[in-house]
Amino acid sequence: MMSTCTVALLQVTSAGLDWAANLTNNPAIDTSQAWSPDGTRIAFETDRDGDFEIYVMNADGSGQTNLTNNPAACDISPTWPPDGTQIFFRSDRGGERFDYKPYVMNADGSDVTGVG
Repeated sequence: MMSTCTVALLQVTSAGLDWAANLTNNPAIDTSQAWSPDGTRIAFETDRDGDFEIYVMNADGSGQTNLTNNPAACDISPTWPPDGTQIFFRSDRGGERFDYKPYVMNADGSDVTGVG
C-alpha cells in the first residue's frame, strides 16, 4: 500500500488538535514544511514530479510552484532565513545519489548555489 503525506493546517481546540485544512491536496508525499518568516508562504518538499523537489505555496495552499525543478537530483529540507529572501535546502545534485550537500536559492527559485 502506498503511503502519502500532506501539508495541512491544524488548529488547537479545547479537545486537542483538530484538522483544519489540507493545503497541498495531492496524493504525493508532501512533507518538511517551513513557514516563511512573514507567515505568507510555505516551502515544502514533495515527490509529485517523480523525485523530491522544493515547492513553495501561499499560506492558503494556492500558487504551488516547483522552485528547484531538477529531475536528476533529490532536493529536501527547505528552511527560510529570518529575512525570508532565500530558501536553504539540501540536495544530492552534483554528487553521489543521496549524498546531500547544503544549497541556497532566492525565494523565487533563482540563483541556486552550493554552500560551503
